[in-house]
Amino acid sequence: MRKDSMKKNNDILYSFDIFDTLITRRLADPCGIFTIMQYKLKEIENLSDFVKINFFTIRKEAESFCRFSQMIIHNTSEIKFDDIYDVIQYNYLISDSVIDNLKKLEIQTEIDNLIPIEKNINLLKKLVAANKKVVLISDMYHSSETLRKILSGIDPVFKKIPIYVSCEYAASKSDGKIFKVVKQEQLILYHNWVHFGDNQKADIDNPRQLGIKTKYLKPHDLMPCERFLLNRRFTNMAIQSIIGASKLARLYKPDIKNNDVYDFGASFAGPILYNFVDWVINFALAKKVNTLYFIARDGYIPKLIADLIIKTKRLNIKTKYLYGSRKAWRIPDEKMYEEFIDAVFLEEYSNKININFLSYRFGIDQDILKNILNISSSKRILRRKEREQIAEKLKTSTELKGKIIELLKTKKQLVKEYLKQEIDLSQKDIVFVDLHGSGKTQDYISSDLNEITNCNVYSLYLTNCLGKQKEKSKKMSYFSTLDYMSYWIELLARCPQGQTIGYEKTNDGIKPVIENINPAGLLKWGFESYVEGIKAFCKYILDSESINGLSFNSIDLYCEYYVYFTQNLDYKTASIVGDIPYLSIGNEEKTSKCAPPLTLIESVFNFIFCRKQQSVNEFQYISIARSTGLSRKFQKFIAKYPTLQKFCFDVQYRKKKQIAYIRLLGIKISLKKLFFKKGR
Repeated sequence: MRKDSMKKNNDILYSFDIFDTLITRRLADPCGIFTIMQYKLKEIENLSDFVKINFFTIRKEAESFCRFSQMIIHNTSEIKFDDIYDVIQYNYLISDSVIDNLKKLEIQTEIDNLIPIEKNINLLKKLVAANKKVVLISDMYHSSETLRKILSGIDPVFKKIPIYVSCEYAASKSDGKIFKVVKQEQLILYHNWVHFGDNQKADIDNPRQLGIKTKYLKPHDLMPCERFLLNRRFTNMAIQSIIGASKLARLYKPDIKNNDVYDFGASFAGPILYNFVDWVINFALAKKVNTLYFIARDGYIPKLIADLIIKTKRLNIKTKYLYGSRKAWRIPDEKMYEEFIDAVFLEEYSNKININFLSYRFGIDQDILKNILNISSSKRILRRKEREQIAEKLKTSTELKGKIIELLKTKKQLVKEYLKQEIDLSQKDIVFVDLHGSGKTQDYISSDLNEITNCNVYSLYLTNCLGKQKEKSKKMSYFSTLDYMSYWIELLARCPQGQTIGYEKTNDGIKPVIENINPAGLLKWGFESYVEGIKAFCKYILDSESINGLSFNSIDLYCEYYVYFTQNLDYKTASIVGDIPYLSIGNEEKTSKCAPPLTLIESVFNFIFCRKQQSVNEFQYISIARSTGLSRKFQKFIAKYPTLQKFCFDVQYRKKKQIAYIRLLGIKISLKKLFFKKGR
């Protein structure tokens, strides 16, 4: 009984597809190999600049041409590796030795950028260990000899397994013919055969029609943002490699609580933040600074990334996390007083100013401020003219200026003591790392530091810092741009800490005072999984850069992800990012989801009363992207007809031009007589 049973089992054939089943590339798609080759062609002598510059397109289209030519002449689309390079050599008059070098470069680049899919290889190894009959089948232009060389370098189990490759039989899985070849050579019946693969048609549908049992090994598809990026920038070497690293981070995902948030970290936030921090590290190397100071809280995740880069590359750079904030650091003294008053009353958040806000901003008790400013109500929002008058009064009154500086004197001294305690003042170049901001806060810190020692303060940001450049306070950006500026980037750098609201002196030195917030919302969202996704991406992109000896930092990636995020956001990503707890400024006890979905009632209300989406909330486009049903249909409808809003309902009142009317469903009703007397 046992012998018969064993014989029957041994008659079963197990076949495996190769690419994206047993092995995968460190790149977004197979063409990514050509992008890396094109960059490395500068090392090949006696090759024209034309071929070097255009190699990606030449190589890709030569393969397509060969397949078409084979179909016309031999009624098969299967080609060999040499066929492709014969076309390239013929068209561009390339010598035999140079063509050989190109072939070697492609094969070596392929080998360098292949990585095992361990779960599926382990399955194959179990079958081999149990003495099962196993073969490999691939639709590929490389020979079985080349494929064996590639595979044996990944795992010795592949040294003796038979390989059937389409180019050697002019038969493929795609047309089903190669299964017939294997059947004849392996003397196997279709119903005693199990095939494993990732392609629905070639590996599942076609063999099933022959009676072969199949096991679908689901491929690791690209994320919507990656498909969008690849469609627009598929010839970009860096983007091919960045998407490949994200794909691997998802393929080798650890056991985590929140898969979707992990994927978002690995595939969207990770690439953007890694590129920024990579630039920061290179800036530090160029300036020969030994310490980078990452500012809370936007610096929390960038510091984690910096530490990974520094450790992997064994760089002689230290990082330090500084507890600071606009509230804690923007404390006026004699030098910065007028800038402080202008910023508070005339420049930033002017539509939010009341005594409550000013008390928070100044760090001065409400009752004292009411007395200084002669304002009775704590909640009343100050009008523009009123703000201008108060600002002028505070700047011109020596008495009020002295009173405010004196009230804040102790807080200012604590800031300076904290900086002396935390910063290596022996360095003449001090580098702070933030993510987004005006740079004005750094002007205060530069002023404070230069009272202690003569130094240059560099503040590094991801995108434009719009603050004025100063001699001792220099603001630098990873990418200075008009078209791609946005503070949504701050959503990618949340951390489960409260804002630094000041400092206190203890027996152990100066300690930051942290706003007491409940991190449960961010943790529930999946912050820990999010960070793991970012770190996994960093690991794989660092591996890829090391193996290829190249840097894959691409500003194009940031640009395209900006367009995707602000204009083409998919529902799933919008739902993930829209649930991030966020508050742009102020007390964070009331922090909630940054962009909840809109109901139909909210959509209609916004349509009638809000002239601009941004007037509803700063992330309105995220709310729209994650809305469903009638609300989404309504949003699409009004987006299609941009003038419909004013046609349906519009109110205008301009005193100087004496314009006053209401428009309702296209009917304009003049209100001139009601508001303006004749002749006035």
